[in-house]
Amino acid sequence: RQLLAVQALALTKSDIKLYIVGRSDNPVLKDQINDIVKEHGMEDKVKHFDYVEQEEKFALYANCRGVLFIPKDEDLGYITIEGMASSKPVITARDSGGPLEFIDDRVTGYICEPEAADIAKAIDELAADENKAIEMGKKAKEKLGTLNMSWDNVVKELLKYAN
Repeated sequence: RQLLAVQALALTKSDIKLYIVGRSDNPVLKDQINDIVKEHGMEDKVKHFDYVEQEEKFALYANCRGVLFIPKDEDLGYITIEGMASSKPVITARDSGGPLEFIDDRVTGYICEPEAADIAKAIDELAADENKAIEMGKKAKEKLGTLNMSWDNVVKELLKYAN
């Protein structure tokens, strides 16, 4: 939902930037996104990466205020886990699926309605209060640590069901 992310950014009051990582396979959608960026003069606020190497991705996580991940019906939401592991709060949508299993609303991130105005409000809250973002990010990483998400644990759990 890159379009929804850009629509939300257009409604923000803060000077926060949006970095979109991931290629859009739909040229019409990409044109719509570019049109909104131009219409709202956000050329300096939106940066799009079709692909980033792991090292660059880690740098993006390390230097962001929070992670915006608003898919529809995602199975797991690995981006959510990466954001939490990077001590960042995650903004997601009520219909995002898997990410909802990890985010505690207003504690480790925000669970928003899948509407630009509600997402923009959460973005502005994080942008306005760096200390709040840091605290939420710490809580996100702490929560992730309690979930015992490791390959060793995954294998152990899978072996329970092997015949």
